Parts: sequence; structure tokens; C-alpha cells
Amino acid sequence: MALTTERPTTSAPAAAASSMIWSAPAPICEADRTSTLVQADNDGVVPSQQAAELIEGLRSHNIEHDVIMIPNEIHDLARYSSWMMLFNAADVYFGRQLNKRSAPSP
Repeated sequence: MALTTERPTTSAPAAAASSMIWSAPAPICEADRTSTLVQADNDGVVPSQQAAELIEGLRSHNIEHDVIMIPNEIHDLARYSSWMMLFNAADVYFGRQLNKRSAPSP
């Protein structure tokens, strides 16, 4: 997955300075074990159809995944409650993944 950062010109708004631009959709081949997908339902950057295709790809390849859909939210997560939802979901996800790795082999 290629990630590029574009530097805005001096006439661009300040908000654009911190924006990250994906040069290509997330390839399913990068998710080989487990994955978490976060999608805001009012996301103007990542279309919901792209997220749905990625979820279907994960399912079809039998890749364990979590999906966090954040209602009434934009791509940058503008509300405190959305960040808390994301942090809580990440806590559960990492707790589950780390418990799997530290479990003794039978």
C-alpha cells in the first residue's frame, strides 16, 4: 500500500496541510492475517462502496477482520464521541489479538 503526503502550496487552506492522500486503494494482499476497517458513514474521502468491496474481499479470502462503522461522521472524525468509539474498539481488538499470541500452545 503506497502512502504519499502532498505538501500544499501557500495558497491552500491550512486543513489541507495535514491531509494524507492515498495513491491507490488498499490492496487485499496486504491483509494476510487480521485487519480492522474503520469507515465513517459520511466519509467524503473513502467511498462506502470501496469499504464494502474491501470487506467482501476480506471475507472471500477468509481473513479475520473487524469493521467499525461510525455513524453520522466524516472521514477525519470530527466528534469526540467518534474518537472514543474508535479508541474503545481498538482496545478490544488489540486485547483480543495480544491474548491470542500470548496463549500457550496445547
